[in-house]
Amino acid sequence: MSETGGQIFAPGLAFGRPSLGSLIVRTVQVVHAEIARAELARWGRSFAFQCRLVDDTGELDLVFLGRRHVGGMYRGQWIEAEGTPFRHRGDLVMMNPVYTLLSTTSV
Repeated sequence: MSETGGQIFAPGLAFGRPSLGSLIVRTVQVVHAEIARAELARWGRSFAFQCRLVDDTGELDLVFLGRRHVGGMYRGQWIEAEGTPFRHRGDLVMMNPVYTLLSTTSV
């Protein structure tokens, strides 16, 4: 969050979306943020594609169970995701969210 001309600017709020730090767990939420990391991760006895979204207020991991890759998801890409966040081992996580990859001109 930063100040611009006396007004507070939170990246997600500019798009009518909550910031990552203000997400409410176990409630359907829509987020808009940049991917900071995308990688293959181990979830139990299977694999999952996982990417971490960040903004000035927090972090959120998107986890796609059974996927080794999701086309178009890479570091620096902006994304809009809808799902139900919850806490897993201290991290905020959204499993298999509905998502839209955003073009850099829409950011």
